Amino acid sequence: MSNLPPDLSENNREGTRSARRVVVALILGSIAIGAIAFWRYRSSEVVLTRARIDIEAKGPTLSPPECVESVVDWARHCEAMKTLCDASMPRMTKTCVEAADRRAYCDELGRDAWMSARFGYDECERLGVDRTAMKACALAYRSIANHCETLAGEAPKESP
Repeated sequence: MSNLPPDLSENNREGTRSARRVVVALILGSIAIGAIAFWRYRSSEVVLTRARIDIEAKGPTLSPPECVESVVDWARHCEAMKTLCDASMPRMTKTCVEAADRRAYCDELGRDAWMSARFGYDECERLGVDRTAMKACALAYRSIANHCETLAGEAPKESP
């Protein structure tokens, strides 16, 4: 037998039941939130994959700056999670730029231009991207610069 008076023993049992209900509710809520987040991520993944295929198909007809404009426009209307859309902008730009031979563009632009820290900054401002997308836009232009740098490294060396 318990040494507690009957009214205290009953309160203790009721408190234990309440605590169990709270813990079970927290567990069920966590499972529901996790399931929703997983579903949202998976649907975002489908949207991003379709967008990558689409931008790759458009790539040969677009100039590198047009690739960025297309990607920025896509990101504005992206149906996936915004953070994933913004984070995908450099990768989408890279996909677009790599869809065609950009050697002539890079040569015309010149190494000093694409190696500049301000490369693409004015263009991103002109596109009117918001503050959070400005970084993603700049990284999209950095994708062009990286591609040009790769092409410059692959250029055949002149023999003396």
